[in-house]
Amino acid sequence: MMRQTLSCAAVMAALVLTSSGANAQVREQHGVFDVLCRADLYCTAETKMGTTDGLSGTFKLERGPAPGGKVFLSASPARDLVEGMRIDMDVHGTGLDRVTGIFGPVRKIYPGNEMTFAHETTDGIVDWVRRGTVIDITAAHEASTDIYRASLDGATAALLAFDRLQGRVGRRDAIVAYGPVPASDGETYFPVPLQGSSGTGSARSPQRTAAAPQASVPLAPAEPSRPREMVSGDIIYELSDVQALIPSEAFGFGCQFGDTLQAYGGMLWEFSDGQYLLTVPCEPADVNLSTIVVAGDAGQKGNLISFDTFGDVTKLPINAVYDDTLKAITTTNFYGPDADCGEHFVYNFFGDVGALAVRTRLEKPDCDGQYGSPEDWPVAYSRAR
Repeated sequence: MMRQTLSCAAVMAALVLTSSGANAQVREQHGVFDVLCRADLYCTAETKMGTTDGLSGTFKLERGPAPGGKVFLSASPARDLVEGMRIDMDVHGTGLDRVTGIFGPVRKIYPGNEMTFAHETTDGIVDWVRRGTVIDITAAHEASTDIYRASLDGATAALLAFDRLQGRVGRRDAIVAYGPVPASDGETYFPVPLQGSSGTGSARSPQRTAAAPQASVPLAPAEPSRPREMVSGDIIYELSDVQALIPSEAFGFGCQFGDTLQAYGGMLWEFSDGQYLLTVPCEPADVNLSTIVVAGDAGQKGNLISFDTFGDVTKLPINAVYDDTLKAITTTNFYGPDADCGEHFVYNFFGDVGALAVRTRLEKPDCDGQYGSPEDWPVAYSRAR
């Protein structure tokens, strides 16, 4: 797994409150993004973009406060936009297996020579912006084609600020801090409205004088598709105890199951619906144990579970374990031998044996000697289940 440094803990947020009655606003800095949320909770995250020949403009992420509202990717280039001209936005990043992007004609030109693309929070482009390193914006003018580049450093933290300031933390329409609480229908969120110190604002705009804390977002349990409870969880040290459950495919990986079970142990979980889940380390390691994960019906040979981590599919996840509280399988990839940094993934598991997709990614990028549970690391990615 490639190390990525896009994390809401990797940047410092500075809050500025402008006190001017109805024009009150919150401003924060996350990486290269200047986050601004107005009194009506319309939030933007803006950064500079430029071409190799010196042209400059702005790239911006935007979202209004309406429940389920779309995320806008906006660009304002140096040369005048013309309706109908093509704009491309392509995301690049270390560890991404391909470039992804969107393109289309300019349908409307907004003040400041700005155009925008609107997307749902679950669209791929929103996810890739959060995971990318840079975004290239290509403006195909009639006389020339200009390619602008903008850094995406801090994009996840900026979008998490949107969630926090618009009151979406723990809601299903959050971009980053996704949770089980339904988005409200037919009403607008005003959980942290902003007002100046004059005391003359509206009834739903009380004074706000400090930023909400940049804490990790609590992970919420998933919702199983059928009743299912864990009835037992046993440590396994002998291959003979579980060999009949392991599919032949797993023995083709060159794993040392006999040695690893005796050294580290495996885990066998049994559930009330008659299924089991088995994890067995594949090869000896200091902190990053590759693991097979097998699911099946009680007493029967099972199937290997695949893990789809942003397009990187494997049947040998690192440090895989079942978390009954989250109803999920988690994996942890430590960045160094001290296990004080790394990334932690959460995958829903309700007994399915297909490829499991990432539900949540947490990351502590700084190997600073400060230890803690990976479950408490800052959320860097979260999506609808």
